[in-house]
Amino acid sequence: MNLSRLTKWIGVAAIAAAVATATPGAGGNDQNKSRFKGKPVALKTAADHQVQTFQIVAAEGKITPDHIEVERFKQVRIKFVSKDGTYRIRFKDFEIQEKLTAEEPVVINLMPTEPGPFEFGCTKPWGLKRYKYNGTMEVR
Repeated sequence: MNLSRLTKWIGVAAIAAAVATATPGAGGNDQNKSRFKGKPVALKTAADHQVQTFQIVAAEGKITPDHIEVERFKQVRIKFVSKDGTYRIRFKDFEIQEKLTAEEPVVINLMPTEPGPFEFGCTKPWGLKRYKYNGTMEVR
């Protein structure tokens, strides 16, 4: 077996280990389906090494920052904080939906496996724009 194939197999084994040790209840299923015809676009895991960490603040119906860039096959942890009430967080491609309140931040952990832009929403549930996506996660 040449070095290139060995490296590829080690990477596959690492991903399989991450799936096997994923923390239940950390935002839903351990593996998510998406627009990629049934292929997983993210693995959810609670590992702390090589974590890309972001905080997104929701206030007055808007979020800051509204665009984040992450690396493929690296753990992503996004903490959502509300300054003024209840919001709904939705990552459609990752089948994630959460309720965010001013009293309780929401932390989402995932590991993107597919490149590309992925839209997400963090909007007030009673607003006219509640289904509009107002954020983008770019996976490189």
